[in-house]
Amino acid sequence: MFIIDQIAYNSNLREMHPSEKFFFSIATMTMVFISNAPLIASIVFLMMTFLLLYKGRVPFTLLMKLYLLPCAFVLLGMVAIIFSLEVEGGLRLTLAENAFQQGFLLITRSFASISCLYFLVLTTPITEIIYVLEKLRVPILIREMMFFIYRFIFIFIKIAADIHTSQRIRGGYANIKNSYYALSQLISVLFLKAQHHGELTYTALVSRGYTGEIRTVAPPYKKCKKNWIKIAIAEGFLIGIFLWKGQYYG
Repeated sequence: MFIIDQIAYNSNLREMHPSEKFFFSIATMTMVFISNAPLIASIVFLMMTFLLLYKGRVPFTLLMKLYLLPCAFVLLGMVAIIFSLEVEGGLRLTLAENAFQQGFLLITRSFASISCLYFLVLTTPITEIIYVLEKLRVPILIREMMFFIYRFIFIFIKIAADIHTSQRIRGGYANIKNSYYALSQLISVLFLKAQHHGELTYTALVSRGYTGEIRTVAPPYKKCKKNWIKIAIAEGFLIGIFLWKGQYYG
């Protein structure tokens, strides 16, 4: 079982109704998107991190590693915002107006949005997310694509890790020359193996009666009014800060 699925299935928030977690994550992320105030993004990031650590019981080291994954993309985006190239009068590297404020806003909004997504995926298994989307009348094509893409991404990663381990055992990365050759072989074999696993998965589904829709038996979820009240308080608090700051995109 993949580590994200394992955490989601073992989360202390697993028993919480998936629609409550879904609405809380999406509503909070929407507040981050429409707000232009770093304060709201910072509060959302701290709130989601607290819930994941102390309510969801996600290991601290694992959560920090997950936060480090998108760091390179966020930093590259920040550099593109802070610095600009001017051609007139010679090639010059200049700082954009309010560069550091915009860079800080980008970082806070990015990690706040990421924390909202992590709250959803680390507390809610993919089958329960699909269940919520089904209740929201999301087209079956989109739901099935989401499920298979999610599944095949992790198959892709596992195959790559297995090939890489096999190459390292055989000394494939002993020097730079061998590393380039091993990497090229990994890439070429990876897609073939991934395609083969995809065909096997589809064959297995068809043999079990798959006709274009994966049907799962949903457990008897119980909605909790206290959870909805807590969600309303949290969103109301963010809306209050949003109105106080008066900063928004639109």
